[in-house]
Amino acid sequence: MSEDPDIAFTTRVTARRLRWHEDPDTSVSFHGSPGHRSESRSERDNLPERVRAGQTYRDVTVDYHLWCALPDQSDLENGDQDGPHPDR
Repeated sequence: MSEDPDIAFTTRVTARRLRWHEDPDTSVSFHGSPGHRSESRSERDNLPERVRAGQTYRDVTVDYHLWCALPDQSDLENGDQDGPHPDR
């Protein structure tokens, strides 16, 4: 995120052994006030981007990061529902 976030969340999950019985169907979406800007990413060790059902993964680590910047109060007072714009 190009600016300091108002909210930052990081977590780490580890597993000695991990297996899915079905291919997972996952997604990330953000909901909230107009003008908020969010990013997330994950870093994985010993786990591919797409996991496969029936495959056993060992010594897995996943670090997940979430950042969110909320709109400035002045943007909301001026009626700018999209929040600050870098070209202003």
